[in-house]
Amino acid sequence: MTLFAEFMTPNGRRSSVRAHTTGSPCQADDDDADPVECRAVRAAESGPVLAALPEVTLPELRLLVVGGEALAPARFRHWIDRHQVANAYGPTEATIATHVAPHLMADNQPAPLGRSVPGVEDFLLDEDNQPVPDGQPGHLHLAGVGLDDGYPGLPDRTVDAFPRLGIGGRAVRVYRTGDRARRRPDGQLVYAGRIDRQLNLGGVRLEPEEVEAAALTLDGVTAAAVLAEPAGGRDVLALHVAVPCGGSPRRHCPRTWLACFPRLPSPPVSTCTPRSR
Repeated sequence: MTLFAEFMTPNGRRSSVRAHTTGSPCQADDDDADPVECRAVRAAESGPVLAALPEVTLPELRLLVVGGEALAPARFRHWIDRHQVANAYGPTEATIATHVAPHLMADNQPAPLGRSVPGVEDFLLDEDNQPVPDGQPGHLHLAGVGLDDGYPGLPDRTVDAFPRLGIGGRAVRVYRTGDRARRRPDGQLVYAGRIDRQLNLGGVRLEPEEVEAAALTLDGVTAAAVLAEPAGGRDVLALHVAVPCGGSPRRHCPRTWLACFPRLPSPPVSTCTPRSR
């Protein structure tokens, strides 16, 4: 198992390199680095990857940045008790990192998303695009540097996702994240779920409606429902379908077909439960 990180080399240079999670010598991409002496200084991993890593000791590690999905800090107590662990939040449409909670505690419930990074503005709005009071959940909108131009070839979707709103007496181009959040008294945001049914499994964003629509194209399937369900200590995408009475579950099981569907990532499609009518 390897960890992608930034390393301090003996000559004082920093290099983005690979390290074995044993904490012993790393393999540096910097030709000047001595692989026997370089040690991890900072590292970034997604929550699912970090959870899968062995709980090893990395004495030189100073900062571990985690992101990609909502975090349960207690799950990462080993790392939080030994290192500074930061939670990073941000969608692809805003160039990944828009908020950082610099120091997670194992008893944070839930983990804060943090404050916006320099150059980024956040707005928590109600259904009328008006700011909600601090402490109340609202739809998180982002503005500022790093905002994408939109979705190539999808003008209608771009207009819907990147509107220009009147906020605080000025016109602001924003990105509607689809995430709900509330602001703590210290200014940090806390994730409060989605305004739609979108799922995030292992850092992969999935639209249940797209999976259900694909399942309904299968012969004999009369209804379909997609849910995130726990399995083996993690959430997986579970597809439940209804087939006519007397139908063969094996014949109608859509798992293999959906795994090849070009718009669906195959790894999260892990279970199917046919129901006869």
